[in-house]
Amino acid sequence: MKYGLMVLCYIGFIGLAYTQSADPIKVTMTKGPRGETNIVFENNSNVMLTAVALSTANSDLHVSDSAIKHWDAIQPGQQGKMVYSERSENIEFKAAIFGDGTTFGDQAAIHEMLLQRRATLDGLGIILQHLPIDAKGSTPPTPMLPLFGRYRTEQLDIVKNDNQMRAAIINVNLIIQRQVQKMAGEMPDTIIAAITTMLRDWQMALNSSLPSLADLR
Repeated sequence: MKYGLMVLCYIGFIGLAYTQSADPIKVTMTKGPRGETNIVFENNSNVMLTAVALSTANSDLHVSDSAIKHWDAIQPGQQGKMVYSERSENIEFKAAIFGDGTTFGDQAAIHEMLLQRRATLDGLGIILQHLPIDAKGSTPPTPMLPLFGRYRTEQLDIVKNDNQMRAAIINVNLIIQRQVQKMAGEMPDTIIAAITTMLRDWQMALNSSLPSLADLR
């Protein structure tokens, strides 16, 4: 299973080619001028649309999930757009998860989506146990990315035989990397504290959004 989407951007779409609709979500797919597939998700429910899953010709499941920071959730009555590259064929909508924990679509796909959330939740727990605690004696412009990179290696060594957990930890570390880059020039201890708070908040939100995750192993 591939973790995430091949190509993602926000653009308009050209010409109706394929439409699949059903409450509480309507999915419209069109072909663009370069052979790419433009996909529009319309949230017809009264809660946030937090995750969607699609499959391609080779049966890979591609998940976009705001709970693991793959995309932005779609508000009720609003639309979200994404684009698959021209190499993608036979794309099919499989499932969706909403902000209140309700689901729609193929049950096997939903299970895989929840397992990805479970892996992220477990990965956050490992990462929080293996983060720099402080940066005593360091002052700007101390490079912080190498420091977090060393801890990333340590985190991955713990789950070396679990591909799904490794993918989750890599994804979280990409979020960490982007945040550290945004805070370039800040005091090292400030950066470490901000990253730790971000991860703890993410862990709490993911854990409380779907308590049933505890049953997914």
